Amino acid sequence: RVAVVGGTAHEAFLQAFYSESDIVPYETLPEARDALRSDTVDLLFADALTLSFWLNGTASEACCVFRGGPFHESYFFGEGMAVAVARDDDRLRQAIDAALWELQNDGSYLEIFVRSFPLGFY
Repeated sequence: RVAVVGGTAHEAFLQAFYSESDIVPYETLPEARDALRSDTVDLLFADALTLSFWLNGTASEACCVFRGGPFHESYFFGEGMAVAVARDDDRLRQAIDAALWELQNDGSYLEIFVRSFPLGFY
């Protein structure tokens, strides 16, 4: 039994690739998380970044852990996270690109990532 929020890309992915599973749609993510925590379902398929905060917080009551690897199906989940700016704001876009490049090159990105997401989500 796999919990998922109904009508989402996650549900569509499960229907496309795991249609023989017992897919259990819920109206909201908190309802799906509650179902996992209470053993009503065996798994929860949802956004890993969002789940990492829940798993690492007190609301999960340390019930659960990540299993398996990430799902990178761009048709369902897009190309990853992004920062959106106004189309004509090249100055801001370049500033953000430069800051992200610097964070990556000096090791700050990894430090921030590990501090913010100790469980990881990939």
